[in-house]
Amino acid sequence: MLDETVLRESARYAIHHGRLPRSRPNRTTWIGSGDGKTCGVCGEAVSRNHIGMEITFNAEHLFQFHTKCFSAWERERDGLDREVRALARRVVGILVSATRSPS
Repeated sequence: MLDETVLRESARYAIHHGRLPRSRPNRTTWIGSGDGKTCGVCGEAVSRNHIGMEITFNAEHLFQFHTKCFSAWERERDGLDREVRALARRVVGILVSATRSPS
């Protein structure tokens, strides 16, 4: 299994390239021994000797993760959400300042 930093980088890359969603999952459909499907973060099989998670998005998209990979994806997703909120606050501040400045 890869290092946490590498897993987070892999998760960030997958999010930015549309392979994994940035949104929260609708639900966890399964947690248990893997069945050989590919992990959405590290790309390795979630084998029978690994605990895996199967996550559903919008009832259409199903992803499987190792538990450590799922954790890395969640941390990256949450970090990106914080970045987006901070950027939105800065943009709003700039727009508010621009509308208050005399022209």
